[in-house]
This record gives sequence, C-alpha cells and structure tokens, in this order.
Amino acid sequence: MDYVNRRNISIDYEITAPPDSKVRTKSGSGDQTIQGMQAGVDLETGSGDVKLDNLAGEITSIPDRATMQARGAAGPFEARAGSGDDHDREKAKGRRAS
Repeated sequence: MDYVNRRNISIDYEITAPPDSKVRTKSGSGDQTIQGMQAGVDLETGSGDVKLDNLAGEITSIPDRATMQARGAAGPFEARAGSGDDHDREKAKGRRAS
C-alpha cells in the first residue's frame, strides 16, 4: 500500500512504564496524557491537548499551540505556552511559571 500519498492516517500509542521512570515526550501534533509518573516529566508538543495528572518530580512542559491541563502536580512545575490555553487546575506542592 502506498502510504506516502494517503491522508488522515492516525496512530495511537499507549505506553506503560514504572512510576519511578522519568518521562520525556516530543510530538509534532496530537494529544498527550501523562499520569501517575513520580520521577519527573519533560514534554514538548506542537499542537494538541496535554493532560497531566498525579505527577511528582520536576515537570517541564513546552506546548506551542496546545491546550494544557495539570492536576496533582507535586514538585517544580514549569510551563511555557505559545498560542494555546494554559490551565493549572490544581497546584499541590509545585509552582507554576509562564
């Protein structure tokens, strides 16, 4: 099959890792949901929704044209948004910088 000329192709990944793993993600577009990780998260995305839930450790998020929601973030929390919405639903022990 000739995938080069096809459009509207989508791929979904669900990755499970031990909670004490540090997570680093980078996406050009598409939604990302990260939950339950306790050793830190470093994510970058071009567009799509970012949902962070029940995280600990250093959290760095660089969404460009994305909407970001964070709940239960404990630890240093840094988010820099380009043109999307940036919502910090709940600040546990962390701090928020924009």
